[in-house]
Amino acid sequence: MEKNSVPSPPSPALELVQKLYAAFEHRDVATVASLLGSHAIITQCAQLPWGGTFEGLEGFSRFFGILLQHIDSQVTVERYIDAGECIVAIGTTRGTVNANGASFEVPVVHVWQVEEGKITKFSPYIDVPLMNAALNQPTGT
Repeated sequence: MEKNSVPSPPSPALELVQKLYAAFEHRDVATVASLLGSHAIITQCAQLPWGGTFEGLEGFSRFFGILLQHIDSQVTVERYIDAGECIVAIGTTRGTVNANGASFEVPVVHVWQVEEGKITKFSPYIDVPLMNAALNQPTGT
């Protein structure tokens, strides 16, 4: 079987998620909010200070508010998996812990659900032991 050498165009769901990452990078909250469904759900493991389940635009704001209280970071997506209405972003988050100044570089996988042109679910997966090690470093180390 011969491989198709012409890449297929990105799906609308992938384009939406890529637009969301660009908005995050520029801290464009208005664009991020415009891409979310009104009942979007974020679920982050409870082993992180910003863990829990958050719903709607208010929940999305609360999640990122808590996250940004703890870390200043940038996600670099190295690869997308386009599975129709489900988009998986594989990459790394790099940044600094606000409380202790520790730098970190932690692998992440983000799973996005897109329905009717809006993000309806975000499930971020992060290397929890590695992130918690950075969060728990003594100040100035």
